Amino acid sequence: MRRFLLALAVVALTGCDLSTGVADAPTDPATETFAANLQVNIATMTKTAAGDYYRDLKLGDGPEVAGIPGVIISYQTFLKDGTLVASVSSATVLLGSLIPGLKDAMQGMRPGGERLIVVPSAMAYGNAATRTGIPPNSTLVFDLLFKAYPLQ
Repeated sequence: MRRFLLALAVVALTGCDLSTGVADAPTDPATETFAANLQVNIATMTKTAAGDYYRDLKLGDGPEVAGIPGVIISYQTFLKDGTLVASVSSATVLLGSLIPGLKDAMQGMRPGGERLIVVPSAMAYGNAATRTGIPPNSTLVFDLLFKAYPLQ
């Protein structure tokens, strides 16, 4: 009985892990805890078929991101513990150059829209470390502003 209670306590404590250490398996945002300042509430977010989550903070107007090769965006990228790992302002990017989860979660956005996006590690960098300090198997949180389409 004592071993059972000890095992149960260990399982309960590991479920609330905010650490960003190296994980040995892909992440599942539905089971993770996020820093309060990120304002991530998975239960109120839309889940895409690929497994990314998003919530519109501001709706834009104009043509949707769907089949359009390039966009001008600004964003901040965070780890689940709230650590800022990247900040980009008014960058022109090809959608094909983005991590799969970001490209997926941007579908349907319109210029002027802002979206909070949560990307599981399998749709981000997987088990690879990055030059920007993102540990392997990290869930990423993006606050993304879709500014415009580049001039044709």
